[in-house]
Amino acid sequence: MSFLRPEITRWFARWAESVGAVILAVAGLWFLWRGFTRFNTVLELIGLVLLVLGAAAFWASFQRTRFARAKQGPGLVEVTERQISYMTPFGGDSIDLDAITRLELRSGVDRERSWVLTQTAGPTLFIP
Repeated sequence: MSFLRPEITRWFARWAESVGAVILAVAGLWFLWRGFTRFNTVLELIGLVLLVLGAAAFWASFQRTRFARAKQGPGLVEVTERQISYMTPFGGDSIDLDAITRLELRSGVDRERSWVLTQTAGPTLFIP
């Protein structure tokens, strides 16, 4: 029996690395403050190192979390000779870059995203 709602649990699982990096940076700030108040250079250096490591880890984890996808779409996207091709085990299609009239990123249920490429003549290309 869980006391947290499933969406809260998913949020914590998704942002756990960033929260850990923030905790590391806060620990670095604490060591830095203690070093300044007690005139202790060793504590200042430890705090500075922890603060820099925490900030770098936060930036990397924040970027990774923002652009993370829950699922991988099947298929291969290839951009060659001003043409975008999307091939899957079940078929595929190509679209010329000059023929693209609209480019969309659609979000569906469960945060599933797909690129929608509309062209002047021909079928619309959906890329998950």
